Amino acid sequence: MSRPVRLVVLLFALLGGACNLTSERPQATPLPPAVATASASKPEVIISAPVDGSEVVVGTDILIRGQASDAQGVTRVQLVANDRIVRTVSSESPSGNRTMPVTLDYRPVVTGKLELEVVAWRGNVAGEPTSVTLEVRANRSQVLATAVPLREVSVIDPNDPTCRVLTNVPLNVRVNAGTDFSRITTLASGDQFPVLAQLVGDSWWQIRLRDGTAGWVAGRNPDNPNEQFVSVYGDCTNVQALPPPEPPVTSSQPAGPAPVTAAPAVPPNAPQEDAANDDSAGESEEPDLVVASLRGPEALTLAQGSSSVSGTYEVTVSNRGAAASAGFRVRVAGIPDRDPLVDVVGGLGQGESISFSHVLEFNSAESIVLVATVDSNDEVSESDEGNNSTRLDVTVSGN
Repeated sequence: MSRPVRLVVLLFALLGGACNLTSERPQATPLPPAVATASASKPEVIISAPVDGSEVVVGTDILIRGQASDAQGVTRVQLVANDRIVRTVSSESPSGNRTMPVTLDYRPVVTGKLELEVVAWRGNVAGEPTSVTLEVRANRSQVLATAVPLREVSVIDPNDPTCRVLTNVPLNVRVNAGTDFSRITTLASGDQFPVLAQLVGDSWWQIRLRDGTAGWVAGRNPDNPNEQFVSVYGDCTNVQALPPPEPPVTSSQPAGPAPVTAAPAVPPNAPQEDAANDDSAGESEEPDLVVASLRGPEALTLAQGSSSVSGTYEVTVSNRGAAASAGFRVRVAGIPDRDPLVDVVGGLGQGESISFSHVLEFNSAESIVLVATVDSNDEVSESDEGNNSTRLDVTVSGN
């Protein structure tokens, strides 16, 4: 074969091989967009109460407590009962909160198994649901008669006619009804306060704080009325409905049922952000860690033949100061003779709250004082060092 012919044959062979390589090469399959990253960055939620397997009574309002978290900010949390969305609560901050304690209320209407799921959201990104399954009984006597140990479940007192609000999320209290008014304090999730008045349309509620101060809290998200900040209980038919107040001014003057403090107009913002925007000349730019609440059963009874009884106790701490805090410890101790329980917190942003839940076991009839202390090792310099502890008296009786 002549050289030109051999070159032509070789050229066709190479072209044929190239065609075969191309046809046999696997086609690239597009991957789902940022699957691993999206999964790693989803919001998370922990349910602290009730515990799985608890028993409740049909027609009784129960409280589901938990904490949602996300590195960028939780914007809302949903409660799902037997595959149906029954409650949506949201952060006061449009950008959300990195940690957001929530208290969700629900009233079971039928007996049997009840699956409750709590889902945290960051904008349009939903986290994986966290669930507990409860047993709904027809009455209290059925709960007491079952072989399953009775676990304490927080409930709303159905016999209290007082018109009151339950805070679903950490919530700002302001001197008047509107986000342009200055902030008095920040409430923890799960607190209840009596109602003094309401804004026409139920969008804001005036409440009485424990120190006697009157203040206003928002009832729902103004951008989405289906997302709540509070739940309302009791008989509110005679609560006075007030018209919207005049905007705040730059000099102190009485306005409405509460005095107006000078404050610049600011857009709605997060609790941790608007503390810095308050007109608080002279205040220390330091964190202020407080024990917002210590909750749990105050009276327990040792069942006949039982050597112990347990209760779930939840402590919520908040940063009500003008700056974020460094890391600290939260200590729950019993007086007398109970080893302390210690939780470590890496830090708490301005206006943020965090909750911890512990199941405590009591082995004898006794009276004990539980003391919760935030920053128990004095690791954080605070603007107020005198509000770091609270107590709860617990009585265990024999049967």
